[in-house]
Amino acid sequence: MKNLTIKRKLQMFVLVVFMGFALATVVKILKVQEVSNEFKVYSEKISKGKIAILAIQADMNYISRCTRDIMLGNAYEKNIKKIKSRINSIEENYKILGQLSIGLPNESAELELVAKAKKATMSFVNDGLNKMISLGNTERTPEILSDMYQAYKRDATPLAQKSRKYFGQIKKNKDNSFIGSTKSLQENMKSLENVIIWESLLLLVFIMIFILYLSKNIINSINNFQFGLLNFFKYLNREQNNVTLLDDGSQDEFGTMAKVVNENITKIETGIEEDRKVINDTIKVLSEFEQGNLSQRINAKTSNLALQELTSLLNKMGDNLESNIDKTLDVLEQYSNHNYMNKVDTKGIKEHLLKLANGVNILGDAITTMLVENTQNGLTLENSSDIL
Repeated sequence: MKNLTIKRKLQMFVLVVFMGFALATVVKILKVQEVSNEFKVYSEKISKGKIAILAIQADMNYISRCTRDIMLGNAYEKNIKKIKSRINSIEENYKILGQLSIGLPNESAELELVAKAKKATMSFVNDGLNKMISLGNTERTPEILSDMYQAYKRDATPLAQKSRKYFGQIKKNKDNSFIGSTKSLQENMKSLENVIIWESLLLLVFIMIFILYLSKNIINSINNFQFGLLNFFKYLNREQNNVTLLDDGSQDEFGTMAKVVNENITKIETGIEEDRKVINDTIKVLSEFEQGNLSQRINAKTSNLALQELTSLLNKMGDNLESNIDKTLDVLEQYSNHNYMNKVDTKGIKEHLLKLANGVNILGDAITTMLVENTQNGLTLENSSDIL
């Protein structure tokens, strides 16, 4: 397991858990499938049956509104068409309701109850339709419409109540069927409950063992990684002279990171050693400068761009100082040989070097002036002696 990455370990763990769950799930699915399919069929039949009953009741209520609208003297032909259309809808829903009753545990009783409900419903709607059709052949005066309303109320109310009674019984039977199917499903689910509990406990134990192992592995890798980094930081802070590379023997992600860090530690160590050599060489050269030896230069090389620029500037400074001092000394040497014609070049120099060059040049001018005056004085004395 040491040669496996954390990602691979997690993948293997997930694969083992998945295979175990898949096997257990297949067994449970095969056991529950039959009951669940039966429950689904019963549930669909019961739900669709209730919907059909609600649709029939809605159509009956709509027919009642249409008959009342006719008896109020409104839109006779239009309401007759609506009543006939809703009667067809009721017949279609009763047909569906009968089909849905087939296959239920109490199939025969259900079909008989549906037939009774249909008979009562059709009696109700046909009675209303016939009464409304009879109004088409007479003048629909308020008196006739009032008499028709009383007759409709007298005859239709018992039929409607009878239909509602059967509807209630059908709904009750369907509810009982649904409850029975639900109990059957619950019993099968309970038989699986203990199995699921034991599976969950075993899975939990397995997960805990794996997590403990993986966490221990990760903590060890982190500790090794931390130890190596702390040693490297001690080296950077000059608390120790040597750097120890991180342990990159493992094949996991920490081993990969350790390899990358080790590569950079090696590069940094090389850079630091180069920088130290440059700094030591710089100190040595500046010490020579301090004692007046301007011929020394920094020869150590480094990949540090900042130090490269610094050493280049120091070397150029040395070149410029040495050149200007040599020029000044050369002019002074000519002065010592009584040659006061040359001067120190002041181009490109500032401050102290400029003052030094100007001082030498002034000195030359002063000596030249003094010599001229001495020559003139000598000539004057010579002329005076001749006169005397």
